[in-house]
Amino acid sequence: MDNTVPMGMLLQDPSIEDLHQNYQFSLDKDFLIGMASSKFVVRDSDEHDNPLFAEQYWEEMDLSYEVMNKNKDYIDNPQFHQVNVFAVATHTLDFVESLLGREMKWKHGGPLVLRPHAIRNQANAYYNPQAPSLNFGSFHSDFRRTPIWTCLSHDIISHELGHAILDSFRPFFNSSEEIDTGALHESIGDLLSLFCALEHRPVIERVFRDSRGDVMQPTILTSMAEEFGLGMHGINFPFLRSALLGYSYDEAPEEVHDRSTVWTSAIYEIFAELVYELIPADTQEILSNAPEDANDFDDYYNNEEHKKCYDKFFEVIKSASRRVKGMMLRSLHDVPPTGVTFPTLARVLYNSDARLFPDDPMPRDIARDIFEGRMLWVEEIMLDATDIGTAFAGMDEARPSDLMRVVYDYAYELRIPIEMGAQIMYPKLRTSTRTIDGSFEGRSNGTQTITEHRLYYTYEILIDGCYIGENGEPVMGMVAITKGGTLIMDENWNAIQLATDPDYYPDDEEGDLQAGDSPAVNAYHRAVRRFTKLHHRSLRAIRDGHIHSNGELDSGQHAFPFNIVPQASGAPRLMRRQCNLSEHLKNISDRHKEFPFDI
Repeated sequence: MDNTVPMGMLLQDPSIEDLHQNYQFSLDKDFLIGMASSKFVVRDSDEHDNPLFAEQYWEEMDLSYEVMNKNKDYIDNPQFHQVNVFAVATHTLDFVESLLGREMKWKHGGPLVLRPHAIRNQANAYYNPQAPSLNFGSFHSDFRRTPIWTCLSHDIISHELGHAILDSFRPFFNSSEEIDTGALHESIGDLLSLFCALEHRPVIERVFRDSRGDVMQPTILTSMAEEFGLGMHGINFPFLRSALLGYSYDEAPEEVHDRSTVWTSAIYEIFAELVYELIPADTQEILSNAPEDANDFDDYYNNEEHKKCYDKFFEVIKSASRRVKGMMLRSLHDVPPTGVTFPTLARVLYNSDARLFPDDPMPRDIARDIFEGRMLWVEEIMLDATDIGTAFAGMDEARPSDLMRVVYDYAYELRIPIEMGAQIMYPKLRTSTRTIDGSFEGRSNGTQTITEHRLYYTYEILIDGCYIGENGEPVMGMVAITKGGTLIMDENWNAIQLATDPDYYPDDEEGDLQAGDSPAVNAYHRAVRRFTKLHHRSLRAIRDGHIHSNGELDSGQHAFPFNIVPQASGAPRLMRRQCNLSEHLKNISDRHKEFPFDI
């Protein structure tokens, strides 16, 4: 007996109305009560939880697309909005969990709240990390006859869900002063929406028709939130995702949304190159000779040999996207818990894939070549670990104080600058056994199982700071900066990798560092100098009282992207300001004002 509930969902948004299907929600894997499962709850209320549209009892309803849209009114049907946002989020999370080899757990321990109608008359959507929830807006457009609902965009839902997933992996990332960490949050959202679209055969069919098999051509795959862009700017606006024209790392801008294109475009290029490598030469030739006229195109692929080429294209797209997505998401297990730079992330991604698929190097070798070409591969960053793993053997169930004592004992080996007064916070030791189905990623090496132990540790250093107080006046005081690292040990407790925040260079020779300081101290000073240089205008404005409580300078420029948030105990800490979708799309689209293609 098929114990599933079909739920209608759009595969793009209402601007491409023929792309839709039913997501099969499995009642064998999860429950469905009202409008909630163990992972998500749809709350049809505004941002302040004031009820809006009536909630439904889904276990008693037919939620299929055919029924929900029987009156051809899904665009303005709030019940379909509820189903669509739940189905897209659940499908996306299912796929992420299959790549990770384990279930996700949200950082607050309960289901993630989805509000399809949270914001009225605003072209926006956002993830709220303080009260974990995805909140979607709607607006009227001069270019569209119907309202534009962000909860109907597959791209927007999966992008915002990407923020929630990364925040649950690494909640301290929102306090990181590293600009790359903020950019990674934006990139993961874009990449998740891009790759999840490739789980749907109708989307791949559309990509195939538009690109003739060349995935480096602009298609619906390389654009994001098309209807949102049309609604804001009209039909000729190339509202592009940053997959095709990202910056090289050495040219990376200092605004996090724009900077996110560094990682987004690198990962997409890895995917595209892997597709080229996996498609046989004879298939490539047939694909490249496809006619441009739509009618001729259909006739061309009615040919049996040509149809086999399309089937091969579909198979390769699926396997390449799954391998690259798996590389990208699994690397998040291994990065430091407090922040990461793109060069460290590139190295960690390569190493993570090598441990899981030691006999299948081609995808990660492609990744390394692309990272090197984009100035993302920095060999000098130290990831080797001193063999201290046996000191942690068997401490999975140890008291927190005992584990902390061992971390203190090995602070030098863990690159913690104790001499600067670093206060170690409670570390965590996790043992994970991950089983990855290689065939799921299109590989021939079968199921891979790997057991690893991970030590996650964080520490605080207090520095003199100046921030905006509750009365809006500048306040001089101490600010807590949080740093840390991740030590990976194999199943026998042999230490195999140590990734730290900040990046660790054992032979640092920068002239303005203090002679005699340890590399860990030098690494910390380097990170502080980067932050100070990047935000010097804002920091000076705070000191002089020329900045508003929202982070804007009197000039309206150079907004400080952090709040200084008081803690229940201890010094205040940095907290990155909440990202809004409208801000993200505006900044990444600025990169493409001179884009040479018409979409």
